[in-house]
Amino acid sequence: MKNIKFYDMNGANCWIINLKPFGNDEPDERIRKLQKECVENNIFGIGWWTDYFNTHAKVKLNGDTKKEYKGTDDISARDSAVDSISQIQCGDFAIMRLRDGHVYLGKVTEPAFHDNEILSEENSNRLSWVCRVEKWIEFSDETAIPSEIMGRFSQRQQATVTRICPYKQKLLILAMYETASNGRTDIPKLILNEDNFARALSYTDLEDLVCAYICNKHRGDEYMLLPSSGKMSRQKYEFTFVSNKPGKKPITCQVKNQNSEPINVANYENDRGVYEKIYLFSGNNNFNNKELANGNIEIIKPEDLFDMLKSGNLGFMYEKLSVYHTFDKGQNLDEIQKLLFEKGWQFSKKFGKGSDNLKKYKTGKYKAGEISWISFGYDGLYITDEFDSFIIDWHDDNTEKIKEQLENDLR
Repeated sequence: MKNIKFYDMNGANCWIINLKPFGNDEPDERIRKLQKECVENNIFGIGWWTDYFNTHAKVKLNGDTKKEYKGTDDISARDSAVDSISQIQCGDFAIMRLRDGHVYLGKVTEPAFHDNEILSEENSNRLSWVCRVEKWIEFSDETAIPSEIMGRFSQRQQATVTRICPYKQKLLILAMYETASNGRTDIPKLILNEDNFARALSYTDLEDLVCAYICNKHRGDEYMLLPSSGKMSRQKYEFTFVSNKPGKKPITCQVKNQNSEPINVANYENDRGVYEKIYLFSGNNNFNNKELANGNIEIIKPEDLFDMLKSGNLGFMYEKLSVYHTFDKGQNLDEIQKLLFEKGWQFSKKFGKGSDNLKKYKTGKYKAGEISWISFGYDGLYITDEFDSFIIDWHDDNTEKIKEQLENDLR
């Protein structure tokens, strides 16, 4: 195996912060003022200020102070937020989207504490516990942020503090920070393929890609997109194409990205006579009654859209994705497993404590077919089919030994 690489995340965690310690009827101006002060002072925090801070003007959050602060009251939302912010450590990353629509990303330099003197008198009793970051990096253009990250802010109900668990999103956040800070990053890029590319696109990007696909396929029939059709609120269709050629009916489409509710092909049966062609696409291939997709109802194949995307014909989209993603071919995990077996590694479902044999691994699949990931030790070190490097998510006593063994056996 050539060019074996490792990337160490050093155990860093990433957190989404919902910086809005106000009631629903609070004036927008007051919310913006507090958020602006937090950015200027390189902090973030949670609400639920109490009289406890009248006698504890400056205090660090630890097991004892957390217990004193909570007292005997049982407030689930507050307790959950305090428990979460108490877990944030130096070296972690915090990301938040504020009322100005901008996204702010910072690296934590001081874990949770309280200080009555940080904010103005008007806002001094708004935050209970705060953390400090080295600096806030401001992203004013959301198109410069990976769609996998922007999607985390689209939920209507956001907890005050949310830990980001998916390793891909953590790596993307680390890459955002390093690229914005240093102009470059050594963090491996997420490898796109026909199975995952749709998740890397915003819903508008995906619609644009489908639009380009349809235009290209029907170029000879002089079809053009009607921009106004995309502004209409229609349950079944996104936009409409019309042809300048006599007798040609319109073309339309339905596009969903990671839809939880299946697209029911049967719902489009009655419109066969209205349209020349009805195109359907689901980024997670979630359909009901797929057998009805025939004639002028067509399900667009993911591989066809992906081929158009990676061809570079849509330069603006290709360049945008290439900042944090790559179209290069990933590692062949079946080949890696074969090499491991030849070097005496054993497949095992469990890595026992105290075991002298470090040459054990586990495999898994995201779907039926080829191996999707291989992990080692206590799962803190792994390689997946979406990155070309071994990822060290967190360390245990054997991590460095296993890494050294992998380097020796796979090179």
